Amino acid sequence: MASFSRDGLLRSFVLAGAVLSLGACAVTSPIDVTSAGPGVASIDAIRLQSAASEEAQRAAFEAALHRALANSSIRLDKDAPYLGDFAIALRDARTGLAEPQDTTGESGQVDWASDPRKRRLFDGCKAKRIRATLVILSRESGAIVYRGEGEADACGFTEKDYDRLAARLVEDALGRGQQQPAG
Repeated sequence: MASFSRDGLLRSFVLAGAVLSLGACAVTSPIDVTSAGPGVASIDAIRLQSAASEEAQRAAFEAALHRALANSSIRLDKDAPYLGDFAIALRDARTGLAEPQDTTGESGQVDWASDPRKRRLFDGCKAKRIRATLVILSRESGAIVYRGEGEADACGFTEKDYDRLAARLVEDALGRGQQQPAG
C-alpha cells in the first residue's frame, strides 16, 4: 500500500487545482497594430463617417472610437480638416487572412496578413479575432494620412476590449504623426 506524506498530498491538490483552473482560462492577446501613412502630428477635430448600423460590433466599435478620440482631446466636427472612417470584422481566430497570390516560392508558403491562431491546450473557448481598420484622410488634399489595422483575440469581446482596440489605433495614428523624419 502506498503512503503519502502530508506535504506531497498538499502539493498534489494544489497542482490539480491549478490544472483545473487553467482549463477555464480565457483567451487574450495583446493588440497587434500595423499601419502606414505619415499620421497626424496635431489634430483637434475630425469628421468621423458614421452610418446607422444594426451590427452590434460596428456600433460598439464606433462608440469606443468616439471615446478614444475624446480621451485624446479630439472633437467630432462635421467641418473638420480630417475625415475618418473605419471597418470592423469578427471571425474565428483559427482563420487567417492572406491574398491568394501571396505565396513564397515553390513551397507554397502563405504570406499571412493575419496569421491563423492555433488552439492551445488551456483555451477556455473557441477564440475569436476582432480586426479593426481606421483610415484618416486630409479633406484638403484627399490624401490618406493614416491607415491602421489592429487585431486581438479573446473568447468574447466587451466594451473594454473595444475601448482598448480603438485607443490603440488612435494612439498609433497620433504617434506616427509625431515621428521625426531621419535627417
